[in-house]
Amino acid sequence: MYDEQYQIPIPADVRTRMELINGIGIKELIHTGIAGVIGILLGYICNLIFHNYLIAVAVFAVITVMTFIAVMKDKHNTSIAMLIGNIINFYNNQKYFKYEKITRRKENDYELTII
Repeated sequence: MYDEQYQIPIPADVRTRMELINGIGIKELIHTGIAGVIGILLGYICNLIFHNYLIAVAVFAVITVMTFIAVMKDKHNTSIAMLIGNIINFYNNQKYFKYEKITRRKENDYELTII
């Protein structure tokens, strides 16, 4: 109760960190840069295999743009990558419990069913 007196409500659209573009901060740019380097390497490998520069540029562009879109945060401070991670964690942490169902047929006669 003592701590509740000193809590300050933060409005929904106030950001707690510096953002260069709305929803894109330094952390997101670093993730996009790392994906861009991986895209360059994969594009170079595709260029060696197919001998087509256009395929290499397309691989680089698709990987970089998809990463940029996936890490961009919305007004609720969540991104597509975070939502996918939460979905994976939810399904990995599911617990299944076997339980017994007791049904009453007559006055003192019970039937046990394991589901």
